[in-house]
Formats: sequence, structure tokens, C-alpha cells
Amino acid sequence: MRAFPYGPAPLAILCLAVVSGVYLAKDQAKKKTATLTYWTFARPHYEAYQKALPKFLEAHPGVSVDLQLVDGAGLNQRLRAAFQADLDVPDMVEIEISAAGSFFRGPKEHIGFMDITDRLKREGLDKKIVASRFAPYTNRGSIFGLPHDVHPVMLAYNREKFKELSLDPETLDTWDKFIEAGIRVKQPGKQYLLEMSDTGGSQLELCLFQRDGGYFDPDGKVIFDNEIGIETMKWYVPLVANKSKRQMGNSLAAGGGQVLTQAVESGYFLSVVAPDWRSKSLEIDIGKMSGKMGLMPMPAITPGGRRTSTWGGTMLGITKASKSPDLAWEFAKFLYLNEKDLAERYADTNILPPVPSAWNQPAFDKEYPYYGGQRIGRAYAALAPQVPPQYASAFVELGKGKLSQALIQCVEYYNKNGEDAGWDKFVRTTVKSRADEVRKQMARNPF
Repeated sequence: MRAFPYGPAPLAILCLAVVSGVYLAKDQAKKKTATLTYWTFARPHYEAYQKALPKFLEAHPGVSVDLQLVDGAGLNQRLRAAFQADLDVPDMVEIEISAAGSFFRGPKEHIGFMDITDRLKREGLDKKIVASRFAPYTNRGSIFGLPHDVHPVMLAYNREKFKELSLDPETLDTWDKFIEAGIRVKQPGKQYLLEMSDTGGSQLELCLFQRDGGYFDPDGKVIFDNEIGIETMKWYVPLVANKSKRQMGNSLAAGGGQVLTQAVESGYFLSVVAPDWRSKSLEIDIGKMSGKMGLMPMPAITPGGRRTSTWGGTMLGITKASKSPDLAWEFAKFLYLNEKDLAERYADTNILPPVPSAWNQPAFDKEYPYYGGQRIGRAYAALAPQVPPQYASAFVELGKGKLSQALIQCVEYYNKNGEDAGWDKFVRTTVKSRADEVRKQMARNPF
């Protein structure tokens, strides 16, 4: 028998490809037994939908829904592969806000999600949902996803420590006042007023959004090196640089988990950034602080200015591959627009839905013992109309990474040189250089 002419390694790869293809073909048939397949990356969402599902199935006899909880990073990779191979494509999928734009890359007609713009307008739903939350899921004039949330940001603070240090959250209503207080109470290596990273962009971008800045504009052009971006960087770096007299924030090697728990319990952080979803995480992960924590709006840039920002988000998209798009649309509205279910879900997750009419439900007036009896749902709802928009791009993840790189460089410079004569030029040059790297990548893709 003649040997395979290209050698044993290519032969093994060929055999593996054939076997895999047969398996995928069989597996595809097996997976498509449900009427609708729904992927989500968030366990709280998954558990809430399981709870709500029987009501939908009761109203739709003969329909079945396969809810799948998929790891976040794995979901994005699996979905891209599914779109490319046209195999195992779910009918509906939830995508985290930072990754959503990556699915809008390429010619518009090749986007794997259904354009829901006309459906929203025809049913008047575009007027019933917080308008700013459509922005991250809009591309070239079309809306491809329903927003799951609003995610207004507050600060969760240690009520006992604030009282001990004569810090009044009612009077710390501007960043100037907050920073002054942070400088006063700082104990290097032991106590900081606020969790603020000098290497990652999470807190920096909150401040950028608060000032009406961002990574991209509505047309998808890079803007984090515009004047708002430059001034935000120059303002932020001295607050986190360890050689700065104005330092009042610090970060940890890990942004959550046991390290954060210890930092809050010990008073290392007197306050932490708390979008609505994180207010629940703190309650669960740092139970010893029950009754000792409070929530306050973010300080404003100027008196009377915006007292919040936004962190995180999720879109629900219906794929073009769905054999039942109308049913998928009905299920999407059932999960995302039913006011009583949204109220129940809020009670389980603290996530504020982007449907203002739902905020009138009693659940949003609940008093939270963990936060000293505050009605935090009402507090987040009051801030929701101020939440700034974020704009979609296939390069959002790259932009976030480049802004973080610029932050690290600017902190290193500041720690060595302070605000010397070259500080302004260094920030402008560094941030523009990182932004140009994003532009260079974007230029390779005209869509």
C-alpha cells in the first residue's frame, strides 16, 4: 500500500478533520431539537431566565427553549466560530458590551445579528427604553441588540470610617472636595479614600465617560486622544501616582475576590466604585460589612454636574440564522420588557433595567440592610437619566487596551518627573500615539 504522499503529520490532520466534520454534522442535528437556543455568559441572568421561562412556555404550547450558560470568553470565540462555519448558531445570544462591537466588523450585510431597528420603532419600544443604552449596539445607523441594563455608577463607602474621619458624603459632591478629603485621610500603604487603578482603565474610563468623552464617537472614529481625553488623563494620573502629593486612590493586584474583600473590611479602601451590579457583588462577597456600608453618587466635575457614569453592559441579539425570528423577538421582549419580571429580577441582582416604566414597581423602593436601610434601587434610578452613552466599534477592546497602556506610561513619567515642563507634551504625545495605533488597525478594515 502506497504511503500518504505528504507524510504522517498531514495525514493525521486530515483524519482528524474528517472525524471532526462527521461529529459536528451529527452534533448539529442533536443540538437543534429546541425551538429556540439561547446563550448567556452571566449566571445571574441564566438563573433569572430559568425562573421566568415556565410562564413563557405556558403561553406558547409546543415551544421549547434551550437556555445555555457559556463562559464569557468562550462564548465570544464559540459564537465567532459558529457564524463563520454556519454551525451551532444560537437563535439568541447575550454579548458583553466591550465585545459587542467586534461582531459588527465587516460589510453590514455580513453581520450575524438581525437588524431590529424597524421592529423597535414600529412597536414604539425605542421610546420606552433609555436611549443612551442603544448606542453601544448601534452600527452604521442600525440597532442590532436590545440593552439588558443601564448600569449607573455610585460609590459604596464605609459609613463607620467616614464618620470616624469626619467625611460627610452629602458634602463631597464635587471631585475637588472629594480629592481634598482623600489627600487628608490618606495613609500610604494603609488607607485610601477610593479604589483607583494606575494600570487598568476601568476607573479612568468612568471619569472619561462622565466628562462626555469616550473611546469612539457616534461615527466610530477614535476620540480618546481629543481634548477631553487629554485633560482627563492629566487630571487622573496625579490621583493614582504614588509619588504624587495629590494621590488619594490606589488599586490592588486583583480587582475583586478575596483581596478586595480584605481591602474593604480592613479599611484599606474607604470607598469603591459601585455600578448597580457591583452593589450586589459587594453584598454577597463582603458580608461582614452588612449595615456598615452606604452608597453615594459619584462626585461631579463641576457643581451641579453629572453625578454618575457607567460600567459594563449586555446586549441581547437575535441571529440571522434563527429559523423562528418572530418567536425569538417575542421571547426577547418577554425577558427584557415585562415590568413585573424585571422588578423580580432587580430584587435578585440589583441590576437596573433600561425600562423607566418598570422603576415604579415596589421592588425599587426596597430598603437594604446592607447599605444601612438605603433604598438603593430608587437612588440608582434617579441617576439613570444622567448615564452617558458609549459608542460601538469593532475595536473597543483594542481601544481599552491602548488607553490602559497610555495610563501606565503616564504614571511612570509622573512618578519620575512630576508635572514638569514636559508633562503636558508627554501626555498628548503618548495618548495620541496609542490612539493612532488603534486608527492604524482600523485603516486595515474599511468597515
